[in-house]
Amino acid sequence: MPLRYYRNKKTKQIKPSLRRLSEENWEEMIQAPDGKFMVCANKATGKSKLKDQQKILTERARNYSRDIDADETIQINLANGLKESVATNLLNDKGERRKKIDDI
Repeated sequence: MPLRYYRNKKTKQIKPSLRRLSEENWEEMIQAPDGKFMVCANKATGKSKLKDQQKILTERARNYSRDIDADETIQINLANGLKESVATNLLNDKGERRKKIDDI
C-alpha cells in the first residue's frame, strides 16, 4: 500500500498513513509521484516529471531545428546573398540539406 498524507479538516494537522482514514474528519492530500521513473519537479504545486528527461528533450529540439529551422535559414541566407556560409554550415558535401547522419 502506498503512503498517503491526510489533513484534519478541523485542526489542519497532517498525518501520514498507510490505511485510508475516515472522510468525515480527514481529507486526502494529493502528492506528486516520487516513484522509480519520476522525480518531484515542484513540491509546492505537487508537480512531477520523468527522470533524465533533459537529454531526450534536447535531442528532440535538435532534431526539430535540424529539420524545420534549417530550411528557413537556408532560404533566408540565400536570399541575402550568403551562398558561401550556407554551403559550409548548412549543406553537406553533395549540396543537400544536412541530416542527422552528417552531424555524426
